Amino acid sequence: MKRVLIFLLFVLTASVLAKDSRINQLFWRKFTPRAMSSTTEAPGEFQKNMNMTNAKEVMDVLNTLVKVQRDQANIINVRDAQSEEFEKKVMNFMDQTTDVLQKLDKKIKMLQRIFHKIASDIEE
Repeated sequence: MKRVLIFLLFVLTASVLAKDSRINQLFWRKFTPRAMSSTTEAPGEFQKNMNMTNAKEVMDVLNTLVKVQRDQANIINVRDAQSEEFEKKVMNFMDQTTDVLQKLDKKIKMLQRIFHKIASDIEE
């Protein structure tokens, strides 16, 4: 169980890092051409607008990432609870099966003794 949890955390971390680098690449591809092609605005005003736009979009992206991570954490918690419940049910089933098998084994041994006794009585 712990191995699965560690593996899931590793996969989630790797996927978040991969998405983060992809978002960073998309961010630079999206905003770099704008900075080079803008000639109508004053440089300071453009930089201010660019920073405000970037800050809003970066915050939106970060908020989205936070929501995704929260959802992933909730999914992990739900799956963990489900796996614990499943494990309890399996253990309960195994206990019940063991009890039934022990009872059947006792009946088989008793029937074998009866059969051997009847067979020995017939031979005499």
